[in-house]
Order: sequence, then structure tokens, then C-alpha cells
Amino acid sequence: MRKLVSIFPYIFSSCTYRDDIFPATDYAGLSTSSDTLEFIIDTSPPLHGIVTILNNLQRNTFINQDLATFSFEGFSDPQSGLDHYNVGIGTIEGVADIMSEIKVYTDFVEVNCAQMIDGHLYLVIVQVR
Repeated sequence: MRKLVSIFPYIFSSCTYRDDIFPATDYAGLSTSSDTLEFIIDTSPPLHGIVTILNNLQRNTFINQDLATFSFEGFSDPQSGLDHYNVGIGTIEGVADIMSEIKVYTDFVEVNCAQMIDGHLYLVIVQVR
């Protein structure tokens, strides 16, 4: 028995597999052998992190610029690692009704805020994959 590290994003979790070799025999009696497929089960979700506004000098929740840079810090997945972030902007928690979710392969994203309404509350929605 061997233990593996997952290569599939949070689809599989820690498990072991058998290293057996199974023979295959045809009707003529000729045989060959093959190795078993290796995989790991990862059913645990990624760990939570925080979203920070990078270009906000006052470090508060108010932005007075047309472009905002959001950073994603502390997100992780010990079993299979992180592939990407789905990022959107919304007015309701969990609903990207202002900016549809986009795939982001870095730990930050720049968002154009020019069309957003002054004084309105917006939510940054981040899903880790």
C-alpha cells in the first residue's frame, strides 16, 4: 500500500491505493499485466482567507477611485492545492449581480468601479477552486 498526494483540485481526499498488478488474458490464453490507476479522494473544501483592498490608503471600506485592486490572502487547500478564484461583485451576499464571476489565476484582481453608484454598498464575492 502507498499513500499519494492529490493532483485533482478538491475532488479527492486522502486515501491509499493498492499497488497490485492484474493480468489480462485473451481467449487464446495469452496474458499481459497492467498497473492499477492511482488516485486520492479529497472531499474537504479549501480553507478560508481574507479579501483586502490593496490601493485603499486609509485601510477602510471606502474607495474613492475608479479602479480597485482586491487581494486574496490565506486561502489554501492542504490536500490538492488551489487552482483559481471565481470573483464577482454584487449587492446581495453570494450573488454577483453587478460584475459576473470571472476566473482569476493570481491572488489579486483589478475591478473597474467607474459605473458603480456613489454611496452604495457592494460585496466582493470570492470562491476558491
